[in-house]
Amino acid sequence: MLDSEFLPAIVKNIPLFFTIFGASLSLFLINCCSVNKYYVYEYKMSTAFRFIYTFLNKKWHFDQIINELIALKAMNFGYSLSFKTLDKGLIEQLGPTGFAATIFNISFNLTAIQTGFVYHTVFLFIYSFCLYFFGYFLLSLGIVFSIYNIQFILLFFGYFLLSLSKTA
Repeated sequence: MLDSEFLPAIVKNIPLFFTIFGASLSLFLINCCSVNKYYVYEYKMSTAFRFIYTFLNKKWHFDQIINELIALKAMNFGYSLSFKTLDKGLIEQLGPTGFAATIFNISFNLTAIQTGFVYHTVFLFIYSFCLYFFGYFLLSLGIVFSIYNIQFILLFFGYFLLSLSKTA
């Protein structure tokens, strides 16, 4: 059994030499020789040509080279871009993971402002109640155009209240 690792470089490069020779020969035949197309078709359909084509197609691993140089890099790019960034990244941040983190942050902030005094809690309830009815008063006057704007205003003033109560 001969170990190909220790062969001389000239022997290892024989496939390269035949590839360059075949490419040059085909370029020469296509550009310099005028050949009848019917003759070329008959030659391509012969059994000898099919045998040579099958041998070269299956034995020289051209498909493996294409897979390693082109297809594998394209698949890795698609995996890193579409799957990791969009599916796992964006959808999870907007979906369950991001929702859970947002709820956790809100509850942590709400417990951080809780002082334990009853009059602070009652003040927050009364302020929220007044703010809620103020938003619907604006809606009934037509100043605010939709319920979504009311919710945004309520959230804004609620956050403003929370930030004021943190400093106090």
